[in-house]
Formats: sequence, structure tokens, C-alpha cells
Amino acid sequence: MKQIFKSLFVLSISAMLFVSCEKDDKLDSNSYIPEENLVLLNDTDKFLYDRFTEPFNIQVKYRWDRNMYGPTRDNNRNLFPPKLVNVKPAFEMVDLVWIQSYVDVAGIEFVKKLRPVSLLTAGGYAFNDDGTRTLGLASGGVQITLYEVDYLEKSLESAQQFIHTIQHEYIHIINQDREFNQPEFSKMNVGSYTTQWFEIDSKLSAKGWTIDKYANTLGFLTSYSRSNSIEDFAETASFMLSKTPEEYKAILDEVRRIDGLPQSQRDAMGLTEEFYKPGGANKIEYKVNFVRDYFKKNFDIDFDELCRVAVQHAKESPMLNRNTSPNGILSTFGVKNGSSFGSKANVRYCQHHADVLKQVKDL
Repeated sequence: MKQIFKSLFVLSISAMLFVSCEKDDKLDSNSYIPEENLVLLNDTDKFLYDRFTEPFNIQVKYRWDRNMYGPTRDNNRNLFPPKLVNVKPAFEMVDLVWIQSYVDVAGIEFVKKLRPVSLLTAGGYAFNDDGTRTLGLASGGVQITLYEVDYLEKSLESAQQFIHTIQHEYIHIINQDREFNQPEFSKMNVGSYTTQWFEIDSKLSAKGWTIDKYANTLGFLTSYSRSNSIEDFAETASFMLSKTPEEYKAILDEVRRIDGLPQSQRDAMGLTEEFYKPGGANKIEYKVNFVRDYFKKNFDIDFDELCRVAVQHAKESPMLNRNTSPNGILSTFGVKNGSSFGSKANVRYCQHHADVLKQVKDL
């Protein structure tokens, strides 16, 4: 009998998280933003224009218009616009950690070519009917919707999730420009992908296993990576772009430690031969190397340098580096007890529509 863990996120380090991103292909990838239609109304508008619209032709939409969300389930959600005071700090972080990292390593023309036309925002949670919640939405490779803007100042973990989300969604945009070889990427994990990635057997949960820690032993950096090869690629890349080398190494070391135990000890941990597949660390390293090669061969980008710069920029971000946040949470950027993206929870980054699922090739 399987036990499904689906919990709503609360603002604490031990929170249970179940988040998602979605995709639809309704926008025109050739869309552009006529400058003459832009009216600068306040300091936030000027900041967004100077940092996003003028250099990259990206429009950040934070004023409320329910019709912006198009024919998606967003129209049935109880969404609300972000507070104006929260918009600029959020996008200062986005500019520094996401855009400037790619500009510094790949060049400004790379971002100009492969950029979303717009970034649409919402202030609060986008809950789904099944108890999950959506964190990001990638639409046709030209619009990214980002939720929970109002919570970034209240929780360091929310800010880290926000950055992870946009890194994840941008990988999807890059993949639309240059596809990767899905069978080759996922060959180490054949048989481990599942639409029920958020489930864990009660025998494992009784021993204290979480879906993320269990996913690590199977060769995945996050539990959501198990959903399919497209999401596995995006999760592998965005994890490396969002985490320190120490956090990555800690996962590999723990998986190798478990690999080195006698089966009798693994049995005592709940990892019987029914659940346990050895070699998880090697599988993770294979996929990280695949991502490195993909960036180098397709774009002549040093992925390790991109990760180094992104992590360095995160360390320089005021929102990701504060002694105390407004709600009193002590916070520093660096290695934490567990992944901030769900070692204690069910983590969903993308929830595909049927047309996007067709991209997943048969293995």
C-alpha cells in the first residue's frame, strides 16, 4: 500500500512543499514589445524598463489583468497581484542571479535571442484542485509566470525557490531552441521515471525516508526529476545553477555511503532490494556531465562557469543574503540541512498540458 504525501507549504524551514510549473503554447514566439506603448508610471516601472525591457525586450507584468493568464487553469485560481513594494526587490534578484549570470558567461546576445517576451507575476499561491500548488508557468517559450512574489521578503526559502523556478523555466526555453537527446540523457534511469513521482511506499516512509532523499538513491537530484526526461534535464541544470558545489557533493557522498552499506543494513533502513537500485551517484554524475556537454556543444558555454557565476551572484543578492528577514528567519546563502527545494516535501516544478507531453519521446 502506498502513501501519498501532499501537503501545503508553510513559511518555515521544515515546511512541506508541493509546487509546479505548467506550459502551454499559445503565445507567438515572434512577439515584441513596442516601446511607444510603454508608459513609465513609477520608480518600479522605470527600474523594470531599464533592466529588462530596454536591454532585452522583456516586459515584466505586475499590474492585474485576469485575461493575461489565457486559457489555463489560472482563470479558476484565487490569484491576486503582487504588492508594488515587493516587485522591485524580487526582480533585482532575478536580474542579478538569472539574467546577469548568463550575460557574464554567455554574452548579452545569447539572452537577447533566447529570452521570454514577458514575465507575468502574481502575489500569492496558485493552488491546484489536487492540493498541489503551482510555482511557475512557461508558456510557449515566450512567457514565464512567477507566483508568490509577496512571500519572497518573508522567507529566504521562498526566495531561493523563486530563483530555482526561473532557472528551471529558462532551461525549457533553451531546450526549445536546441533539443537534447532524451533517450541518451535518460538511459541511466530507464524504469525509474514515473508519473507517480510524488508517491513513496509506506514501508519507506515509516523509516523516515522522503521522496527527495529516496530519489537521490535512484539517481535523481530532486524527486520531481523522476516525472520524465524533459523535467529531469531542467531539474538537473537548475539544481546545479541554484546550489553550491558543497550541496551537490553532499548528495553524492550520502548516496555513495548508502551504496557502500551491506544489504542487511539497507534492509534495516527500509531500502530492501524491492526499492533499492545501486549506483545512484554515478547516474547523477552522468546526467550532470550530459548537461555540461549540451551547453558546450550547442552554445559554447562553460556550464561549470555559469553555475559558479550564478552561485556567486546569489551570494551578492540582498534578498538571498540577509541576517534576518522581516519575519525573523535567520538566513544566509550556503549549505543548509537538506535541500531548500524539497528534501522534506513533495516538490513539483512542471505540470504539463497534453500538447507538451507529446515532446517526451519514447525511450
